[in-house]
Parts: sequence; structure tokens; C-alpha cells
Amino acid sequence: MRILLVAEEIPERPDSGAFVYLHHFIEYCARRGMPLTLLVTGHRFERLIIRPRKIFPDLNVRIVGPDLVRIGSWSIVADARSWRHALFAWIMRRGPRRLSAAVLRFRGTIRGQTAIIGRWLGAHEARRLAATVQAANPDIMLVNTIFAGAILDIKPAHTRAAVITHDVFHLRVSAFEGRSLRVRPIVTPEREAEILRRFDAIIAISEEDAREFRRLAPDRPTVVVAPTAPTRSPLPRSPDPRLCVFLGTSNILNVDGVSWFLSAVWPTVAANVPGARFELIGSVCNSVPSHDPQLIKRFVVEQVGPALAGASFAVNPLRGGSGLKIKMLDYFANGVPAISTSIGAAGFPRNGAEPFVVCDEPGEFAATVVAWLSDPSEPARYAARCRAYVELFSRDSSFAELDRALGLGIE
Repeated sequence: MRILLVAEEIPERPDSGAFVYLHHFIEYCARRGMPLTLLVTGHRFERLIIRPRKIFPDLNVRIVGPDLVRIGSWSIVADARSWRHALFAWIMRRGPRRLSAAVLRFRGTIRGQTAIIGRWLGAHEARRLAATVQAANPDIMLVNTIFAGAILDIKPAHTRAAVITHDVFHLRVSAFEGRSLRVRPIVTPEREAEILRRFDAIIAISEEDAREFRRLAPDRPTVVVAPTAPTRSPLPRSPDPRLCVFLGTSNILNVDGVSWFLSAVWPTVAANVPGARFELIGSVCNSVPSHDPQLIKRFVVEQVGPALAGASFAVNPLRGGSGLKIKMLDYFANGVPAISTSIGAAGFPRNGAEPFVVCDEPGEFAATVVAWLSDPSEPARYAARCRAYVELFSRDSSFAELDRALGLGIE
């Protein structure tokens, strides 16, 4: 069975939950022995020379796109916009911090503080991809989010198509607007339902999302494919009892949550726990201007495990959003318990043995952080629950659900 995965970008950054989730589908195809072609529709490349074997070690992935020039097994990025983005990505990840801060401020001036939740694939762009799609001749087309729905206009007649949703986007828009944050594009329930009904199957990341999709598109089969925990053993941990962490990208909801934590929660913590430190991990560091000496910023993350090994626990102070927050699974898979808001913990089963506690009010959140930083036995008690809890997100069960998604109701 030939699979074509349609995505705006190559999923290779470990601090992005969306990329981690998408990588799961690539691994699924490899483990099932199904040839996979990754069709990259956008121009946001982290690098200008694409080497699939380096990006996806041990996985047989062919990468194609309208702006890629194939040279043997490698590809060269040809679009000028991609070169600009690659330079921006290098500055953000590897450049001097003063330069990256200046570039980020300049981009903020140009774009404003608007959250970009996706980019519609235009009909003309889809037509440009027709020859590539026909050459791939897929049996199954996995389309990453509704924003790439126009690809269905050039789908071969025999090809079945499933959408990887990540989020209920009209609810995500509402979450941004509820936080008084600007967002684009605007997705209404009617528009989302219209696009979902064009697919043969819908893949949801959580049961909560699936219920909404079944309401929007009751005639389309919807299956839940939860993200999976890493199969490798977690690294030995030497937690610093005075250190808590947050992992994430610079999307506005992450920045909003961290800003709330730093302004409404952290002052109480710092006043009550001498030596307390808070570490930000990932590109979120670029968008949090605080220079608090107790705030540590680790901008570049190659692997999540080593970055989390020294943390006593994590915080997830998100106040808006939908879908399942994969950063929480990263925490638990590495033996790190968490203190989270209800929104941050959405989609994670409450079975009485969960490795997290939920606090929504700033006073309650601060009191819990203070308690965990003051008494290492408390986070240790929740950390002991991590291994059993991540078994709820096993690879075998997730792969079985993907088998259903690709075979149930789409014949």
C-alpha cells in the first residue's frame, strides 16, 4: 500500500507537539512496511539541503515538493522565500541572542501579535502539485489538517483520503478570541464541517475532539489516534529539587500561558522558595522577554530527554487551546510529573493514578508549586506514576487505531 503524507512543513523539531504527532504517522508507515512519500506543500524549511536519511534515521521516507530540486537521494530547496525562512530559523536557533531578539521584534512589528494557526492551500497551488500526486499514485492520502483540503481537488479517483486534524480549529479560534488574542485564519464551525465531509475518514487526537468531529460530520467515520510515548527507556534522572520547567514553541497560547505564570504565579513562588528556578525549553524562549535571574532559557533542543533530566517537575499553565498537549506526554515519558491547568491537561485520562495535578487559579497554582519545590518527596510521588501512565499511550494500540482509520469506512 502506497501512502502519500501531505504536510506544510517537514516535521523535525522536537519542541513542537504538532511535529511530534505527525512523526508518529511516518513511523507507522515504516513499521507497517508501506512506502511513504512526504509531499511538502509550503516553503518553511529549516535547512536548504534536504537529506531524508538524516532527518528520519532508519525510516524509508521520500520527500518531494514544488520547491525541491532532486539530486540523487538529496534535494535542494529552490524557492527564495525558503532561503529567507531558513536564515530566520538559523538565527532563532543558532544565532547570537541579541540578533535573534532583534529579528523577532522586527517580525512582530511587521506581523503584529496575531496567532497564525494554519495556511490555506490555494487551488492554484494544488493544481501545481497534480503531477507530483499522480506520480506518487497513492492508495492512501494522509492530509495534515483541514488547511490542506484543496489537495482533494487533484486526488486520483482510486485514492482514499484521511485528514489528520490535530485540533478542532473552530474551537481553537474561540480559545484565542476568549483570551482577547488575534488569530488568523478564522475558521467557523460551518467551514470546518464542510471540509471534514470531503474526506473519507477523520483522525482525531483525543476522544474530546472526536466527539465534536462526529457532531460536525456525522456521516464520516472518525477514529481516535492518540500520540504515543517514546519507546526508548527514559534517561537516568538527577532532578534538582529547586528546578521546574516548561517545554514548548513560541505559539501565542504558550507565550500567554508562560506570561501568566511569570506574572501571577512565579512571584509568590520566588518569595517563598529561596533558590527556586524556572527553565524554559524550546523556541518559546524567543518570545518571553523576562530577564528574571531565576528564569533560565534553553533555546535550542535537539533531544527532549536530556533537556528534562534535571527537572524536579514541569508546569503547563496554558489558558486556551484545544486538542491534546503532547508536551505533557513528553514530560511523563521522561519521568517528569506536572502541575497543569485544566486546559493543559485536557484529553489525559483521570484514573486516580495520573502523574499530574490540576490547578486553575493563580493562588492554588502557586501554592502547589511552592509545596513541590519545598518537599521533593511530593513530585517524586507523582513521578513514580509516570511509567504506568504512559502505557495508556502505547504504540501498539495507536497503530491498531491507525489500521482502523485507513481501513474502516473508507472502502
